[in-house]
Amino acid sequence: MQVVDALKARGFTPDKRGGKKRYPAAPRADLRLVHVLWGLLGKAGALDAPTRAGLNAFVRAQFEAKWGSVPIDIDALRDADKINAVVRALKSWCKRAGVELRK
Repeated sequence: MQVVDALKARGFTPDKRGGKKRYPAAPRADLRLVHVLWGLLGKAGALDAPTRAGLNAFVRAQFEAKWGSVPIDIDALRDADKINAVVRALKSWCKRAGVELRK
């Protein structure tokens, strides 16, 4: 405890998130919507892997054959048509899973 007290005296503040890794917000609003929809599906229990890795795996599984390639992380996607396709797929999944979307 002396080490922690010494660090606090020098301005250190412990992480309030309990050690969970936090990613920065997605760079685009449409990508943030993808993350929100994925989170809603996760809270509804519709996902086997409600994590960022699960979202990236979903995008690979659903769109890699159609697009030819997908970025390793959804936040690297920049093509609005492709992002819109992901949003539409997730909204359809929400509808099938009974997840209510606010208008």
